Amino acid sequence: MKKLFLIPILLLVLFSCSPDEETEAPTNTVQTTTPEPEPVVVQYTLTITASEGGSVTDGGTFDDGTEVTITATPNEGYQFIGWEESASVSETLIITLDSNKTYEALFELIPFNILFISGDGGSIKITGENIDEQGVELSNTINQTEISVEAIPELGYIFAGWISNSGDTFGAGKLEFPSYYQFLNSNNNITLNASFVEAPPNPISELDISNLEGIQGRDGYNFYYNISDNLPIDWINEFKIIMGNLNSVVHITPRVKTSPRDGKDEMHIFAWNSNEESPFTAIIGNYGGACICGNQNGSYMLLEINSNEFIYNQIHRYSVIAHEYFHAYQINASIVQPPYLKYLMEGGAATFESLYLQQYYSFNYFTNDQKNTTDLATNSPAFFETFNDQGIEINYANSVFIFLTLVKELQKRGDTEIQAFKRVYIDWWKSGRNNVSKETLFLEVFGFSISDFYESIGSYSADINTVLPSESLRLQDIFTD
Repeated sequence: MKKLFLIPILLLVLFSCSPDEETEAPTNTVQTTTPEPEPVVVQYTLTITASEGGSVTDGGTFDDGTEVTITATPNEGYQFIGWEESASVSETLIITLDSNKTYEALFELIPFNILFISGDGGSIKITGENIDEQGVELSNTINQTEISVEAIPELGYIFAGWISNSGDTFGAGKLEFPSYYQFLNSNNNITLNASFVEAPPNPISELDISNLEGIQGRDGYNFYYNISDNLPIDWINEFKIIMGNLNSVVHITPRVKTSPRDGKDEMHIFAWNSNEESPFTAIIGNYGGACICGNQNGSYMLLEINSNEFIYNQIHRYSVIAHEYFHAYQINASIVQPPYLKYLMEGGAATFESLYLQQYYSFNYFTNDQKNTTDLATNSPAFFETFNDQGIEINYANSVFIFLTLVKELQKRGDTEIQAFKRVYIDWWKSGRNNVSKETLFLEVFGFSISDFYESIGSYSADINTVLPSESLRLQDIFTD
């Protein structure tokens, strides 16, 4: 029994005693293959722009070596002249891209010559730039240099029209470019011939002034009276007194006449009562009302006095004389009239007639007949720059309000009342010149912009009483040299 127990113990000892042996697990080795690098695609940017006067096809981003075709297209009135960064003058350019590239298509205005020729019986006057002895080189675009061409008839002739070599005709005696480009039916050289014909008999010129009453101003300007005997004698007498007062205060400057009876150095006045047909139709045609009017025979003053003004004893039958007289002053104050602003032209004349009535008749025409101001005068004063407000004004009330507001704004900026009236009545009307905008001239004369003035009007109430001038104001103080 004892021997049986010894054997398994010895086997156990022998099995566990193996200090010199080491057993390792086998190692697995994995081999990988490195892929070939993909080829790099090189790209370049093509930038295409165009100067003023045309367009081009788009650029973009393209692979190296790509051939790209670009095309330049000129606008109407322009021509293609080449590429910046290329000597090519072809409108189509083929580009092989091997770097970033930029091209600009260049355009210029298509030039053409206009030759102005004067026919017998007159001459032409051209003012502007780039003028030579025969004509002027202009470009067929509205953005070009401004010029004016005037046909001037000789004594005994009248202008009959412009005739072009392409058959176009123009009746305006004065052509303003660039606005007339659009009417020239050609892109080539153009000839415009000023045509003159003998003038028909001029009934105004044939008036025998030796038989007419009239008045001569300090500087030599003449008015001649053609007064119908259907007017009351007291009106005729008052008319002459008013003309004498006005002539002594407001001096009208005579200008060099360009045609007989053109109102530059003299003016005929035709006055009659509206209760009868005009007795002057053979001279002035069927014109009526009150105005400084004109036709091919000249410029003149009309005073058709409404018969109701005699019946109801209305002061306007006298104030209208001052109103129209002042228009004659406005028209002749400068050789070239300032840009038209209705509230300065009509509003100024209507204010003048009220100042005359205030001084000579002690009558407040402002509050009696020019009081119907509307909110449009304060909200949209630019609306009264022109005559597009027919039916809105009564006796030019809104224009008078805006005019007097301008006087008040000048006073706020340091002018006395008389100085302010001198600016609106003298400085403005003597400041006219060619090629000046209303914005520029307004700023020069009044010292602030027209837009600032319109903004300031918004702070006023549309009430004539808020802008009334002093009752002691005298016309002599305003118009004294």
